[in-house]
Amino acid sequence: MPSSIRKALNELPTTLDDTYERALQEIPKEKCHHARHLFQCLVGAIRPLRVEELSEIFAINFDADSSPDLKEGWRPENPEEAVLSTCSTLITVIENKGSKIVQFCHFSVKEYLTSDRLRTSDVRNIGLYYIPLDAAHTFLARSCLAVLLQLDETVNKNRLATFPLAFYAARYWVDHAKFEDVASRIQDEMERLFHPGNPYLTAWVWIYDVDRHRFRRSIDALPERPSRPEATPLYYAVSCRLSGVANYLICTHAEDVNALGGYRGTPLRAASRKGHLDVVHLLLQHNADVNDARGPMNWTALHEASDYGDPKVVNLLLEHGAEVNVISSAHNTPLWCASFWGHLEVVQMLLEHGADVHIRGEFNRTPYQDAMLKNHIDVARLLLLEHGAKTE
Repeated sequence: MPSSIRKALNELPTTLDDTYERALQEIPKEKCHHARHLFQCLVGAIRPLRVEELSEIFAINFDADSSPDLKEGWRPENPEEAVLSTCSTLITVIENKGSKIVQFCHFSVKEYLTSDRLRTSDVRNIGLYYIPLDAAHTFLARSCLAVLLQLDETVNKNRLATFPLAFYAARYWVDHAKFEDVASRIQDEMERLFHPGNPYLTAWVWIYDVDRHRFRRSIDALPERPSRPEATPLYYAVSCRLSGVANYLICTHAEDVNALGGYRGTPLRAASRKGHLDVVHLLLQHNADVNDARGPMNWTALHEASDYGDPKVVNLLLEHGAEVNVISSAHNTPLWCASFWGHLEVVQMLLEHGADVHIRGEFNRTPYQDAMLKNHIDVARLLLLEHGAKTE
């Protein structure tokens, strides 16, 4: 009847916020935790998550008194139904290149869930759905680690296929951990992953070798079983800039700060290469050899830092006695590395510490010649006019 239609229209929400408030109020009480978990994943995910990846969250026990634990028997039989049944008015499933992707129905849903309007709302019970970004990344980091801590050195491809979230977890857990102060909240889980006596690191590196940035995107691309990692747990921890884990490995397990292994050779070189100032400082405090040149190309930490171009790391290494004119197996010096990439501040710093502008590097070229070749005019001018570099 027209009067009934008019009444229904008058009761419709007048704004988007009103719409979302009503949708949140209509979530069944028994599903509110699942809904909040899904919202956290959709807010913090680094890439779109597939239905089966998100449904894996339902199998993780988030007991406040212990680390999250994945219960394989808790997995829903119908992942899509399980996901949509939590709050189908705010999330949707779309087809994307043969996969079913879960996303918010509209970009404004994410904005609302992370807004102060929701945080301070006095509408009954909906404030619990407010999703701070740090909480979202913490939840995802813990979920990823819960999956990785189910995999060990005995896992094979058939077993891995039963963990839908494993590839996302291997590739992105570190990114979530490094968001603001998330790492400090998941220290226990990280220590389990990196503990030298545990088998979990082997499986993680099998899927994603963070040292070489080698990520296998599918099971088909993996070897049948994981092999022993090329480096120590400390090496992988510093490569990820996990200073808390690095300190734990050094102080609790007496990990050798000068152990040889990995693509960069030593933990100090790996940390210097990536500009991880806090980790470099930690390693130097525990007597890392600043002039160790073992490994590929016989580069030292100063070569790595100069090539990367972080002046703070370069300065710290120089303060700890790094040899400024050390020559690698390819005849490169730190000054040559910095000049080649045009790192003007680093070049200036090396010159102030006595770097020799005349030492020829790769292809028998001087730092000045390579700076000109790469069109780093400011570096070339500094080398030529202020430090007497030869043009030939």
